[in-house]
Amino acid sequence: AGKTSHTGLELGLTSHPDHQWNIRLGGTVARHKFLEETQGGAILNGHQMQAAPNWLGNGSITYRPDYIKGLHIGLEYQHVGSYFMDDANTTKYKGFEVLNLRTGYQLGKAEIWVNALNLFDQYYADVATKSSYGYSYNLGNPFNLAVGLSFNF
Repeated sequence: AGKTSHTGLELGLTSHPDHQWNIRLGGTVARHKFLEETQGGAILNGHQMQAAPNWLGNGSITYRPDYIKGLHIGLEYQHVGSYFMDDANTTKYKGFEVLNLRTGYQLGKAEIWVNALNLFDQYYADVATKSSYGYSYNLGNPFNLAVGLSFNF
């Protein structure tokens, strides 16, 4: 086993311009690298670790209108920056961006919700890696519509 270094900064900001609106931004800027590492005879000191993006971001804006009590609708943005697919740092994955729409209506102790995930049906991989066997992509979900009902006792 070698030695690694993990440094970064997590950022978050929430704003309520008025009681009907909620705006949230969050993200991390990080670097994950090998201080001392040898794999198959190759010295990887100073290389970035695979599948570790330097930038992750997430933001949402949610509206809860006064004229329809219990309703909320929100738009959510997710960003995963580029990263190396292998520890030798020879191949990069470009990262991805996804937009989601989340809405729900609460009436008493019951809530019905509908989430439209990956609104623009982007083709992306949650994780992309490269090894001596080739490339591996864990595909992200295509457009997905989820409907649910919850009840709080």
